[in-house]
Amino acid sequence: MNKEIEGDNDLKEYCLDMLLGMCVKAGVDVSRFEPKKGPDGDIVAVTIQRYFSGPQTICVESDAPITMLKEIIIKGHLG
Repeated sequence: MNKEIEGDNDLKEYCLDMLLGMCVKAGVDVSRFEPKKGPDGDIVAVTIQRYFSGPQTICVESDAPITMLKEIIIKGHLG
């Protein structure tokens, strides 16, 4: 994995941690986010694990970190 992908992944994982904290404080049904990496090592999908319903996987391939959060919030019905 190259430095650019590694840096992007670090930022995306930081954003996921912050989003999880916001979801917990807001009482949203999320227990954790699980990033899935592609063959190049970049984050291509995120699985939302929930307390009261099944998991949901959102494709975030090639998304910038903030775009990734937007996709997760909208497609995961977190807002």
